[in-house]
Amino acid sequence: MPAYPREEIEEMIRRWLDANRVSEDAGDWVKALGNMYSEDAEYSWNMGPNREFVARGRKEIEDWALGAHMEGFEEWRYPYDKLIIDEVQGEVIGIWRQVAPVKRDDGTEYEVAGLGGSWFRYGGNYQWAWQ
Repeated sequence: MPAYPREEIEEMIRRWLDANRVSEDAGDWVKALGNMYSEDAEYSWNMGPNREFVARGRKEIEDWALGAHMEGFEEWRYPYDKLIIDEVQGEVIGIWRQVAPVKRDDGTEYEVAGLGGSWFRYGGNYQWAWQ
C-alpha cells in the first residue's frame, strides 16, 4: 500500500510549482512557500564536505532557508525540469535550474552551470515533511 495516493502527491507537486512561480514573480520566497511545509518539517542541504545546513520547524525554514539564505536571489528563477514520484515512500525528487535575472548582450539568460536537485518527503495535508 502506498504511503499516499499518487494523485495526492501529484496535486502537491502542482501546488508546489504554482507557489514557486508566485514566489519568483513576487521576489518573496517565504509568503507562498512557507505554508508548504508542516510545522515540524526539516529542510537541509549540504554546504561543502564538512558542513550541513539544517532548519527545523516551519519558523526556521521561513526565517533561514526561505528568508536569510535567499536574500539577494529575489529575482532569480528556479524552473523544474524533471519530477520523479515514489508514492510508496511518499517522496519526490525535483531537478531544477538556477536562472539569473540578467541577460547577456545577445538576450540569452545566465544560468548557474549544472542542475540543482531537491529531495522531498510528503507529510500529508499538502505539506512537505522534509526536504
